[in-house]
Amino acid sequence: MIAMCGVLVLTFGMMPAAVNADPTPTGSVIYNGQLLAGTNFTPGANENPDVQVYLENAGLTLSSALFVDRIGPNFGNVFSGTSGTLAAGTQVTDYLFHYDFPGMGNGNQTSGTITFNAPILGLEIFTTALDASDSTFAVPGVTYFLGPDRGLEKFINSPNGVDDFSVSGDQLTYNIDSWSTTDGIDEIRVITAVPEPSTALPALLAAGVVGVLWARRWRSAKVRC
Repeated sequence: MIAMCGVLVLTFGMMPAAVNADPTPTGSVIYNGQLLAGTNFTPGANENPDVQVYLENAGLTLSSALFVDRIGPNFGNVFSGTSGTLAAGTQVTDYLFHYDFPGMGNGNQTSGTITFNAPILGLEIFTTALDASDSTFAVPGVTYFLGPDRGLEKFINSPNGVDDFSVSGDQLTYNIDSWSTTDGIDEIRVITAVPEPSTALPALLAAGVVGVLWARRWRSAKVRC
C-alpha cells in the first residue's frame, strides 16, 4: 500500500501542464504549424490561393532590442500606426504570414482572420523590417525572399483594394483584408507574447487529496509506515 500510495502521489504531482492550443484561422487562411527547413518563400515557389501561416519560433528570448513596424496598442493599418521597439530579454513567439498566388489582371483578393492564444506585441509589415528581423527569427534551412516586394504595399491595387490589416479582439485577432501579389509576395511577421503555461494547481490538489485519503485509511487500519 505504501508503494502504491507513493506512485499515485508522484503521478499526480508530476502531471505535465496542458499544451497550448494552436492559433485558430478562419476564411482564406491556412495554419501550417512549425516552419521546417526546405521551405522556399521565393515568388512562385510556394503558391497558394490562401494566406499560409507558419510558426517560426516559440518561446524565443530576444537577445537585443527589436524594431517593429507596428506596436500595440495602436497597430493601426498599412497607412498609419505606431512603430516601436521590443526590449531585449522579452520572451516572444513569432509567426510568418506568406501569400503568393499568380495575379490575374490587377492581382488577387483574399481575407480572413487568425486568433492567437496570447496578445500580439508587434508586427513587421514592410520589406525593410522583415529583412532585418530575419537575423532574429529565420529558421535554418528555409529560403527567405529578400526582394523589394516582400512586405505589404501602401498604394491602392485597383480594383482589388489595398494590402491592409487590422488587429482587434483584445489583441488576439489578426484580420487580413485585400492582399494582392503580382511579381512579388506579401508577408507579415506577427510577434506575440509567450502563452502562459497551464497551472499545475489542480494536479497538486489532486495529489494532496489522494495523500489525505490514504493517510486516513492507514490510521483507521492502524498500518504503520
